[in-house]
Order: sequence, then structure tokens, then C-alpha cells
Amino acid sequence: MIIGILVSIIGMIVLIAVIFINTSPVFGSKSQGKRVVKIQASANYKDEKFQNLSDTDVSRDMNYTKTLSEFFTNGNKVPD
Repeated sequence: MIIGILVSIIGMIVLIAVIFINTSPVFGSKSQGKRVVKIQASANYKDEKFQNLSDTDVSRDMNYTKTLSEFFTNGNKVPD
């Protein structure tokens, strides 16, 4: 009984959060005004999108469990 109530409450919180994020203009809205000018003036903005400063290769053969475990256990999290 108590577990059912907890699951229902957690489900409602998740549902409300999803609805809020999907309907709120703050999340994912298009840039406007001065912000657009600043974005377009960036040296990394080409062909109407941002370009990475270095090559990024995302391999489909990644071991996500190993990657997450390394992220949370290895010391330095600052990229090179």
C-alpha cells in the first residue's frame, strides 16, 4: 500500500516535471535579439550551428557502464 502511494507520488512528480520542461519557453526556446547577435558573432558559429574546437568521434562500440564508472571514480574531470 505504502509502496503504491510512493510510486504514484514519484510518477506524478516526474509527469509534472516533463510537462513543465516541454511547455516552458525557458527550456529550448529559440534565441532572440541580442543573444542571436552574440551567438552569430562567435568564432565557433559556422553554417548556422556551433562547431566543436576539436574532432569528436562518438563510437557506437562504447561501453557505457565502464565510461560512467570511470567518470565517477577517476580524479580529474577537466578536459584536456
